[in-house]
Amino acid sequence: MQAIESSELQHMAADLAHNLIPVLKERWQSLPRSMATPEGLSALLTPICKAWSTDLGVELSSLGIQVHGGMDYIEETGAAQYWRDSRIAPIYEGTNGIQAIDLLLRKLPLGGGAVVDDLLAQVEKEAGDTPA
Repeated sequence: MQAIESSELQHMAADLAHNLIPVLKERWQSLPRSMATPEGLSALLTPICKAWSTDLGVELSSLGIQVHGGMDYIEETGAAQYWRDSRIAPIYEGTNGIQAIDLLLRKLPLGGGAVVDDLLAQVEKEAGDTPA
């Protein structure tokens, strides 16, 4: 693997490593187990995770094209295909906009709001345990 020499690219890579990897690695297992139901938590987090991960995929693949200076539009490295593939992901299984409406109108009121309340309480607890 080639070393990243551009300071801007190093900053982007460090930002990704600093922000994304800990979220994926640690937070899933630290989710509260005291939710109204596991199904409620799953229903609440599905549209959030779908939108976040698909939007991030589009952003990162677009960044890949930028990193290569646009040469990917002539298909030399394959990054343009990654962008096209990631760009369709926010549309599959219901667009992110429709998922957001579903989250707002159907998922947030689950259990009279108990699922959201439990999740927020756990987030606040963990945020309080984390040094600033």
